[in-house]
Amino acid sequence: MPKPISAPGILREAIRAGALPAGLEVSRRGEATWARDGLELTAWAMKSRYGELDWGVQVADEKFADAMAKYGRWAVLVVANENYPAPWPAPGDADAIAALNQGFREAAGFFAGRGDFARVKAVKEDVIRGRVHVSPGVNSHPARLVESLVLARDLDDTELADAVLKTLSEDKEIRESAKSWAKRFSKELGFAISFLP
Repeated sequence: MPKPISAPGILREAIRAGALPAGLEVSRRGEATWARDGLELTAWAMKSRYGELDWGVQVADEKFADAMAKYGRWAVLVVANENYPAPWPAPGDADAIAALNQGFREAAGFFAGRGDFARVKAVKEDVIRGRVHVSPGVNSHPARLVESLVLARDLDDTELADAVLKTLSEDKEIRESAKSWAKRFSKELGFAISFLP
């Protein structure tokens, strides 16, 4: 009987298929990290407590990820729209592996770069692209608006910064929560986050 594929083996298959970049080092835990276009990406595969396959790609801003480690590196998870978590692939199940490889390919390519990442951060709803999505969560919207504002200013994207400031000016509850997040983030970043244009 063939040996079941391991979590690291799932990532190695994705690398072999070109769904993830060549030359990535896969950890024993089933993670592989790389950088592209100013983003830090970590593909992962692991067995859920029910024996199913949890997989996806965590994406963070490369410039601010280390400083914001206390706050989850400002990362988002890109995961499948359907069949998530997935059944653990049976040994030799080429269709399941091919579907996973396509999922990893779409998840790894979800963001065009830092600007796209910053814009998705500002969105309140799920962002769906192909067979994968980012589900930001409603409760974290004020914090993500602050993250988006910091990224927009770092990128000199005045259009996005103005849009975020407009959102903050229109909702007092969101603005007050965002101010609290801005104070916390400022301590880690080493600079003040102003809500003035």
